[in-house]
Amino acid sequence: MYHPEIIKIGGIDYRIKLVNECDEGDSNIDGKIIFPKQEIRIKKGLKKQYEESILLHEIIHGIFEFCGWEQDEENVTRLSNALYQVLEDNALFK
Repeated sequence: MYHPEIIKIGGIDYRIKLVNECDEGDSNIDGKIIFPKQEIRIKKGLKKQYEESILLHEIIHGIFEFCGWEQDEENVTRLSNALYQVLEDNALFK
């Protein structure tokens, strides 16, 4: 999947990195945003649509952080799934 090397969220540059493990000790995590390191980690080898949805999910975590909103995983997941569907159904992701 094509994605930029760096994405800006709230004025902060986050480097997007494809990694073998997003979180040491937990191989079940497919994406993670690390605020102090300004990184978004995405697990290598994911299918295109799933990788895009994971990246969008982590971007939404970054937006929640920027806005000072609670990092409620259920709300982030709901919003990222709905937004991904709109972007995908309207060919905004290529």
